Amino acid sequence: MDAGPFVEGRTVYRSGKSLMTIESRFWSKVDKRGLNECWLWTGAVCGGANGYGCIKIAGRAVRANRVAWEMAYGPVPEGLLVCHSCDTPLCVNVQHLWIGTNAENMEDRNRKKRNAAGQRHGRTHLTSEDIHAIRAAVGSQKAIAIKFGIAPSSVSAIRSRKFWSHVPENTSTDAVNTKERES
Repeated sequence: MDAGPFVEGRTVYRSGKSLMTIESRFWSKVDKRGLNECWLWTGAVCGGANGYGCIKIAGRAVRANRVAWEMAYGPVPEGLLVCHSCDTPLCVNVQHLWIGTNAENMEDRNRKKRNAAGQRHGRTHLTSEDIHAIRAAVGSQKAIAIKFGIAPSSVSAIRSRKFWSHVPENTSTDAVNTKERES
């Protein structure tokens, strides 16, 4: 199979005084394990602690999972990503990689419930208990919003489950207070 654009035509890498192929250099930075296990990239990481493995090719940092794919299967079609079925950004085992659009990758993330929602979202200060309290609260949206330090429109979105829809209804308080709000 033809190598992809990051590998093709770049078969030699000069490291100090020695020469090695990109493939040799790549695999020297991989902790290869069992066939079905993750093969973890041990080289440079892009994007901090939760980032993906990176390797520099012709002066350009390229994601290691993309290079692994290209060495095994050839070029990645334009507009597609190399995604992980194992959800391990440092994995370069091609059996754990698949090609998809950004939308397909986001669907996969959401299906596996890996998205940063609710308390896992780094910019929220609300908890699931707060959400139950907001849903159960009696009073104006403005008063409730002030109490919880959020916008009145967020109170409405939380109550209608447009926001925080993953938090189940607290049947002991939400249902009773919903009836009070409606009357």
